[in-house]
Amino acid sequence: MHPELSSILLAWRDKRPSGQFVACDDDSLDALGRHEAEARFWQPLRGTAWSLPDRSHRLKIGFHT
Repeated sequence: MHPELSSILLAWRDKRPSGQFVACDDDSLDALGRHEAEARFWQPLRGTAWSLPDRSHRLKIGFHT
């Protein structure tokens, strides 16, 4: 794991010691809905080198990559 990602995840765990969801708003411990979580992941990657060259808006990577 990249050291920067490790640092971010450790800070997240310190902020939420009860093991709440990773995909939630900063001011909430409730999980994001499936569509909201997907939108927050996929939208910033569209049109980047991670997108496939067709117009399907599919990406070369998945959420767990």
